Amino acid sequence: MASSRLSRDDTSRTGRLTKAGGATSDASFAGSGLLAVHALDQGYVALGFTPHVDDFLIQDGAAWISADGQDWLELATLSGAFTQLSASALAPNGLVVFAAVQADLDEETVSSTIHAWFAPRAALTR
Repeated sequence: MASSRLSRDDTSRTGRLTKAGGATSDASFAGSGLLAVHALDQGYVALGFTPHVDDFLIQDGAAWISADGQDWLELATLSGAFTQLSASALAPNGLVVFAAVQADLDEETVSSTIHAWFAPRAALTR
């Protein structure tokens, strides 16, 4: 049985994945982490974060947009900091993103507050 492997640089066979440029023309990927990518009718939207300089547990969210998966631009930032970008979903009417802010109440108790952001599909364009 032949095995199938993902390749970053082998373009000699059809159907293999190749490494895309993955660069932003506005340098907004610098220092960021990527957590989700959703396919749009005309491209992609990616979700991620940039850690705070003073506290790497606190994150600022961001969304990037690309027509081809190679050239990306920052679309928007998520207002308000969080500790964990938890989930996202793309539906016919738009994109929803969930994040949590977790805080230690004492040595044994953690509190969590969930935040949600929504963007209509019409806003997910370059």
